[in-house]
Amino acid sequence: MTSPDTASTPGIVFVQTVIPDYRVRFFRALEEELGRQLLLVSGEEDWGRDLPHMDGIAHATARNRFFLHRRLLWQSDVVRTALAAQVAILNLNPRIMSTWVVLLGRRLRGRRTVLWGHVWPRAGQASRTERVRGVMRRLANVLVVYTESEA
Repeated sequence: MTSPDTASTPGIVFVQTVIPDYRVRFFRALEEELGRQLLLVSGEEDWGRDLPHMDGIAHATARNRFFLHRRLLWQSDVVRTALAAQVAILNLNPRIMSTWVVLLGRRLRGRRTVLWGHVWPRAGQASRTERVRGVMRRLANVLVVYTESEA
């Protein structure tokens, strides 16, 4: 993983699949508030190839490796960094295999983990994949959801 500053373990690691343009202002505000405590980690390619990664924001680069016709994702070099952080913020997406490894490892170590994303699958609360997402939610210490209705 390439990083703007990997000399010390950051307090907060925020892992993203990509940094889309509509989130750049949010991440800049976080960087301004948290400074060197924050390490933003992002791949360069999203699930759909039509959502480009935005440059111009400091981040460590993870390699996104998609499997099974882009149904699953492994983010290379994320696990070690996210396990070492005081707090890890991860996507609430059960299709990201590296997130499961980090969630389980941090749970075993008693470290705080935040999941952020949509609380339910696209198909809704009655979806057959809801149980999997529910396991993820229970492994986290904090959930940050995108909308007020999900909260």
